Order: sequence, then structure tokens, then C-alpha cells
Amino acid sequence: MDNYQEYLTEQLKIVPIQLEYIFASFITFGVAGQIYTIGREYRKMKNEKVVKYDDIGQVLYRKNGRARNIAIRISRNGEVKVTVPRLCTFQTAENFVFKKHQWIKEKIISLERKKEQKLAWEDGTLISMHQARIYIEKGESDNIDVNQSGSDFQVFLPADFKKESEEDQLSLQHVIAGIGLKEAKVQLPGILKAIAEKNRLSYAKVGVRRMKSRWGSCSPENKVSLNSALIFLSYDLIEYVLLHELVHTIHKNHGKDFWALVLKLMPDAMERRKMLNGCDMIV
Repeated sequence: MDNYQEYLTEQLKIVPIQLEYIFASFITFGVAGQIYTIGREYRKMKNEKVVKYDDIGQVLYRKNGRARNIAIRISRNGEVKVTVPRLCTFQTAENFVFKKHQWIKEKIISLERKKEQKLAWEDGTLISMHQARIYIEKGESDNIDVNQSGSDFQVFLPADFKKESEEDQLSLQHVIAGIGLKEAKVQLPGILKAIAEKNRLSYAKVGVRRMKSRWGSCSPENKVSLNSALIFLSYDLIEYVLLHELVHTIHKNHGKDFWALVLKLMPDAMERRKMLNGCDMIV
């Protein structure tokens, strides 16, 4: 049995999801004179397919008419999404994931370890934003209280706040992310406009919101969407992300022409990109 057939036999499971159509199919192949049949059942919508593997978990395959190559994206919470070119079959995409599954597995493990090692916020923590700061201090009430003084913010922790409590940390993160969203909506559009004018690039409109896995995106209509978590990064990294999305108004994929223009406008873009990959998203 070759590696892929063995992998299908031992690893592949299809996740049932509430979609429009249900399919059942069988893969039949012969090895050493024996006939093997793998039953497969899955539900899918047009242009999407969800598969669950024992070692890397759930993978979403999604067709994209603008994509030229199969691309694997792993979000910071371990979600795996595969972009599939319109003329490429899902089977071909699955073969590609099989070849890359060890890398995917290692990446997911690395993300899990990073999450475990993440420092928790506590009394005395200082969080920097673009042109503002958040001071976390011990409070006396039962709730998290926020006070704004000038451009800075004070966040007062509840009297019974526990640094080790995941629930308490999530509540605090929600408040911090809310402050970031408010500031990002004020600051990021102006920064985008300045970068666009400097590099003679244009866009249709800009929106700022919370995103779980992307720092930004650019639609086919040149509408730029920015992650509010950008406000917690240094200006060099904010500038890189915004320029990256602006270049997508000209080149809609990550091909050679795209990167050539990015590097022409920002020669140290790859160094900034590497730094960005090590940053946490506060959403």
C-alpha cells in the first residue's frame, strides 16, 4: 500500500456539517493482489469541503477563482484552511495536504505551545498602542472598570481577579480588545490614507474590525479591511500590513509581481513580515 492510500485508510475521517448535499463514495485500489475499499461520506456546499484528520484535525477546503496555487493557511488558534484554485480538484488539494501534513502538524503543535507559554496580564501590566497606552491596575469593585485620561487608558481589575484564571483573562482580553477596536477605528484609516498617497496607490474604502486570523484583506473591489489588533503593533509593522493590502489593489494574488512591487516600495518588507509572524493578535 503506498503512503497516501495508507494515510487515507488510517487517518481520514469526514466531518458531518449542516450543508445542502450529502455524498457517499468509495475509493477502491489494489495492493499485492488484495482489493481495498475506503468508504467516504461527507456533506458539502458548492466550492467548499470539510475533512477531519486524526493527526491535524479539521481542514476546510475552499475554491477560489482568483487563486493560482493551492495554499495552506493556519490561523493562530490552529484552524487549517486550504485555498483551492477553481480548476483544481479537491482530491488534488487533499494530496497536497497529505504531502504537507507533517509540517502542518508541527505548526499546530508550535502554536499550542506558544499559547501555553503566553504571559498573562496582571496588575502593573503596560500595553502599548499606536499613540496610546493601557495601564492595568488593581481595582476594588466586582467588575473591570475603564477610565480614559487624555490618550491613555486605565483598566482596573476586579478585587477578586486571578491571574491564573482563564475566565478572568478572557474577560480582561475582551475589554482590552474593545479599547483597541475603538482606537483602531480612529487611527488606522488615516495611516492607510497617508501610506496610499505616499506610494501613489488608491483604494475604494476602508473598514476596521476584529479578525481572528488575518491582519488585513483587500477585496476584488479594492475595499481594504483591517484588523483592529494592528493598533497594538509597532508602526513599522502597521505600515507593512497596510502597504501589503494596498499592493493587492494592483496584484490580487501573492505572485512574483506582487512581491516585486512590495519590495520596491518597502525594501525591508521581508524582515518586517518575519517580525509580524511572531506577534500575538489581541482580539
